Amino acid sequence: MLPPAAALTMLVACGESSPDTLTETEQSAESTIADGDARVSTSTPDQGPANRNSGGETDFDKDMAYYFSQGERGATLSFGVPQTDNIALNLRCPLGAGGKSVLVYFTRPGRIVAKRPATIDLRAGEAEQQLPIETRETQLGTTVEVETAVSTPVMQQYRTGQPLDVFYGEEKVTIPSRSSDREIQQFFNACAA
Repeated sequence: MLPPAAALTMLVACGESSPDTLTETEQSAESTIADGDARVSTSTPDQGPANRNSGGETDFDKDMAYYFSQGERGATLSFGVPQTDNIALNLRCPLGAGGKSVLVYFTRPGRIVAKRPATIDLRAGEAEQQLPIETRETQLGTTVEVETAVSTPVMQQYRTGQPLDVFYGEEKVTIPSRSSDREIQQFFNACAA
């Protein structure tokens, strides 16, 4: 099993690290992945062990959870299976953005990304936003990222309890938002700080 610090770092850092910006703990997590630790979960091409219904929606099992961290690159909120590389979605407020910018990102195999559109649709409640993607290669696949503002109706609806829907081609990932998810409020409070 991964050491707790490496597992948590991997949860936060999944898909956003480059070799020249890795911390010592992230290097340990990356090394564990590279060494082929069989206990690190493996992902299916699109989303990991989550089940898909006939409409293409992801039905996350009860093992998914939020993880909030305040790191060198800013506040990060991840939703996935703790202590694995199965991360459905990450949100990060970059340092120096003055609480105005949110990066929304996830990782997919390059062969999947090559077949998908160059945009992502974000929806929460009645709010909707289409954004152009940026991609970069990582050890875990291709990171797909969009940038939006904390103040957009989509982010505000998500903050106040509406699920966040992410549409990427035919794929739809829904991330829940409940009043009991204190990590969501911690994330938005840290973005505003």
